[in-house]
Amino acid sequence: MTGENCTDDGARGVTGDAQIGKGKDKELTLSAGVREDIDLAIKGWASKAPERVAPVKVERAWRDAIDRTGRASGQLLVAVRAALAADPDFKRGKAMNLDRWLDDGRFEGWLVEGEAGVVEPRAGWVGPEEVRAAVAGVMQAGPMASYFEPAGWDGERRAVMVRTRFAADKLSEMAGRTLKAMGVSIECEKGVRA
Repeated sequence: MTGENCTDDGARGVTGDAQIGKGKDKELTLSAGVREDIDLAIKGWASKAPERVAPVKVERAWRDAIDRTGRASGQLLVAVRAALAADPDFKRGKAMNLDRWLDDGRFEGWLVEGEAGVVEPRAGWVGPEEVRAAVAGVMQAGPMASYFEPAGWDGERRAVMVRTRFAADKLSEMAGRTLKAMGVSIECEKGVRA
């Protein structure tokens, strides 16, 4: 993909610049670093779920995710690598398309702000084991890994802290009653956009 040009319909260009929306005279040249991040993400995802990668769609979704969330390209790559290392959906053959994973904002669940604002992969559930066990009793392994395991814990408020509205909605749908019965709420972390 490096050095090639792509239009929104997947056609290849010849000018050396990536062209998106050629019919609309809209051009976007991706920096070498962003293109390398996209290529590494595609290569990693394809190593586990080759049928779930469409390079042109991934490039569009990657750009849109950066524009929508303000995340840097390198942060998206950190999230992809964290998901590849720990998401059980890959082992079960249930991985989703990389472009959809980006469009749905699922990468946010795989990131956490570390020391000095450095974005790092989230380590996994750090809250009480009884909360985890209760959720495991009502959620399947794949959704639990995607929506619950990467969540944070606020012990003072007894709240599961998720990174995205999508994750909050899914967790509420699948385990909301169980958590509510335990006196645990589901909340979005500070700075999460609706």
